[in-house]
Amino acid sequence: MLRRLLHNILTVINIALALGLGACYLSTHISPARMWLPALMALAYPIFLALNMGFAIYWALRWKPEVLISTAAILLGFNHMTNTMRIGLQHPSGAPAHISLMSYNCNMFGLYQWNNKQPVPRQIMALATEGKHNVVCFQEFYTRRGHLTDHEARTMLGGMNAHIHHHQGGSEGVGLATFSQFPIVRQGELLFEGTYNACIYTDLAVGQDTVRVYNVHLQSIRLQEHHLQFLHGSTTGASSDENMAEARDIVGRLRRAFIKRAAQADTIAAHARRCPYPVIICGDFNDPPTSYSYRQLAKGRRDAFAEAGRGVVSTYRKLRLALRIDHILHDAQRLRTIRYGCPRVELSDHYPVTADMLLN
Repeated sequence: MLRRLLHNILTVINIALALGLGACYLSTHISPARMWLPALMALAYPIFLALNMGFAIYWALRWKPEVLISTAAILLGFNHMTNTMRIGLQHPSGAPAHISLMSYNCNMFGLYQWNNKQPVPRQIMALATEGKHNVVCFQEFYTRRGHLTDHEARTMLGGMNAHIHHHQGGSEGVGLATFSQFPIVRQGELLFEGTYNACIYTDLAVGQDTVRVYNVHLQSIRLQEHHLQFLHGSTTGASSDENMAEARDIVGRLRRAFIKRAAQADTIAAHARRCPYPVIICGDFNDPPTSYSYRQLAKGRRDAFAEAGRGVVSTYRKLRLALRIDHILHDAQRLRTIRYGCPRVELSDHYPVTADMLLN
């Protein structure tokens, strides 16, 4: 009797977890502007996936038909799983790449005045040059007189051609920057109202072809250090009311960011559809592959990680949850990734992502 009760309880829990996994899949199809709860649940996709895998193994070892519950839920979103974890036995290609790209949210190089650590612009620039990347995209690119200028940044990168956008205008401030060894034939910006986040696009002459690179920084959640401590469970002495207020604040920030990112991604996707050249979209999406904004930008494109990555990659250092929120997407017909990397360098709150690509 007790065994049967335990079996029923586990089955109910399994069904609930399978439905939770299904809700994560919905987040890619429903704009957060219409319904934002699936977007919130999608942040826990790795947890739902791992628990469903655990249940599938448990039922399989016991030869129970309930194994179909989690197995069906996992297979239903198999493409999401391959975007989150990749098991590959092939070795990275040794072929020379036509485009070697690094995308990095550099967290303003640690140059902001309230930073209590040493600034790291030279270390980050060295990372780009040592990797021999011929295209380098920075988000939260920050220059300030007396510390780092646009000209100094170009010099550190070996005199690369540059497309730099500062939100405040002028030659200093925070924004986006795309550096390239290829000639720049055209450039432009997609600015979003009511935010410092933006997107810049740069057309590069690669041999006899032209390739457009979109450097993207979608809406930030703007979590503070006390929010991260709360999420890590490291707050002590807080009352239940204070914890509830903190949770509501975090959920409110997430909801507002989900909605803004959806509109921003729609704008970029519509602009990219009109581009006559092969397209690369890279940057800090602030959203995982199970998100609406990622899916809008990934339509008709391949993910460099899904094509040549390995294992489970997290690109944001400040959360223990495995979140890949920095992406490199590219044209599915004209470009192919032969190497993908995410160096574990602790120079920012993000890790850089790299891709070596061949242009057909």
